[in-house]
Amino acid sequence: MVDERLEGTVGPGIGDVVMQTLRVPPGVHGVPAEQLARPGKSVIAALTRAGKTAVPGQGALIAEGDLLHMAVDRAAIDDVRSAVRLLSEESH
Repeated sequence: MVDERLEGTVGPGIGDVVMQTLRVPPGVHGVPAEQLARPGKSVIAALTRAGKTAVPGQGALIAEGDLLHMAVDRAAIDDVRSAVRLLSEESH
């Protein structure tokens, strides 16, 4: 079970943008994906739930156990990781 993984980079050298996969923590249900929006820093490129992966549309909701495949500015990796972890605290 993957909680976090760096999938690769985009850009020259070490890559300015990384593809980061993060698992939504326990206790999160029906949180709007837009809550994780970090304009200019990250975007949810795809979401995996129950073995199926899709590009999330407007109004998409995320829940415990979902895998978020995110394009993230290298400098924002820790910020995005923290935002996903905080979802469980905000859901209670």
